[in-house]
Amino acid sequence: KTSEIKELSEPELQKKLRELGDELLHLQLRKQTGQVEKPHLIKALGGIALAFALCLTSQTITRDC
Repeated sequence: KTSEIKELSEPELQKKLRELGDELLHLQLRKQTGQVEKPHLIKALGGIALAFALCLTSQTITRDC
C-alpha cells in the first residue's frame, strides 16, 4: 500500500488526505455519541492518514530542494 501512496501526485495526495480527515472526524463524532460499531477503525484510519501526510511532506521537501 505504501508504494501505491508514493505513486500519487501531490494534488491526489492532498485530496485523499482531506477525504481521510473528513472521514476520521465523522468517526470521532459518532464515537462520542456511541454510534461507532468498530472503534478500532479510528486508529487504523489515523495511521493511513499519517502515511499520506508523510508522503505529501516528503514530496514537498524533495520538490523544494
